[in-house]
Amino acid sequence: MDTSDASGGDDISLVLVDVDTLDTIAVGTYNETNLITFAEWVCSILVSYKNITAIIERRSTGSSLLDYLLLMLPTFGEDPFQRLFNRVVNDYDEVPERYKEIKQPMNRRSSDIYVRYKKTFGFATAATGYASRTEIYSTTLQNAAKRACDKVYDKSLIDQITGLINKNGRIDHADGEHDDLVIGWLLVHWLITQGKNLSFYGIDIKRVMSAIVTKTEESWTDMRLRHEQQVIRERFEVVFNQLSGEQDEYVCQRLEHELRMLDRQIILESGETYSLDSLMSQLKDKKQNKRRAYSKQQQQSNDYHSNYATGNYGDTSGVLSDRPMTARELIR
Repeated sequence: MDTSDASGGDDISLVLVDVDTLDTIAVGTYNETNLITFAEWVCSILVSYKNITAIIERRSTGSSLLDYLLLMLPTFGEDPFQRLFNRVVNDYDEVPERYKEIKQPMNRRSSDIYVRYKKTFGFATAATGYASRTEIYSTTLQNAAKRACDKVYDKSLIDQITGLINKNGRIDHADGEHDDLVIGWLLVHWLITQGKNLSFYGIDIKRVMSAIVTKTEESWTDMRLRHEQQVIRERFEVVFNQLSGEQDEYVCQRLEHELRMLDRQIILESGETYSLDSLMSQLKDKKQNKRRAYSKQQQQSNDYHSNYATGNYGDTSGVLSDRPMTARELIR
C-alpha cells in the first residue's frame, strides 16, 4: 500500500496479490476520504481475511495508519507483528533479542511493545540500500515485470506501469501522471522476493517459490529441478538461522560447512544476486559485536561487585566505613 493524505492530490493505493500465482486480485485508489474511516476499513479487512499480510509504505499518513492498526488489531486478537510487515521480523538475524521478545504470546508481552517498536513497522523508503526508490524501480521492477507481466489484469495499474519514463536519470511518472499503484504493486513483489522470515507472517515459502517460475509450460524435468531447489533453499534458511544463534565453535564450523555445500547447489534465478561470503562476513561481524558488548557488560558487572566487596563505593567524603553510604552522605 502506498499512502497519501487523501485530500485530492496523490492517491492512497492498495494492491492485493496472490503469492501462489502472482495474480493481481484487487486494486483500489482512494483520492479523497476521511483517514480515520479509511484506517477502520483497512483494520476490518485484516480482521476478516486472516491470510493477508500488509506491507504499508511508512511515509505521509502511513505512520498514522500503522499507529491505528497497532492500537486496534490486538483488540481483535490479531498480532500486528504477524499481519504487518516490520523490521523486527525481517531483520530477525540482525537483532535477535527483539525478535525473541515478539515470539512470546501476545498476552505475555510488555504492554508498551507496540510503542517501542512502532518505527519498525511499514516500508520506510531510504536514500540508499534495499529500501531505496532506485532499488525498487530497478531490481524489483525488473523482476516483477519478468514474473508477473501477464498477471496484472487492472487497466489503471497497467497504464501507470507502461507510463513510466526516464526523468533526469531515474525512472518516474510523467508530469501530470501518477505512480501510486506501481509503488503498491512493487512493494508486494519486494516482500515476496526480498523479504526475510516470511513464514512468521504465515507465508509458505514453498508456495511463493512455486509462483516464481517461468511462464512456459514446465517439463517433468523442470518440475523436479524446481522442487529440488525449493528443498535446498528451505534447508539453507534453516541452517543459516541455526548458525546465527549458535555459539559453540565446533557446531558453527559444521553448520558453515553445510551452508557452503548447499550454496554450491543453489541455482540463481534471473536477476537474483547474493554472496554467501558476504553473508558469512556480516554474520561474523554481528557475533563479534555481540561478544564485545557482552564482555563489556560483564566487566562492568565484575567491577561493581569487586568495588562492593572491598568497600569501595566511590567518593566517601571522609566517611571511614566499610558499609554502603547513606543517602545523606551521598548528597553532601
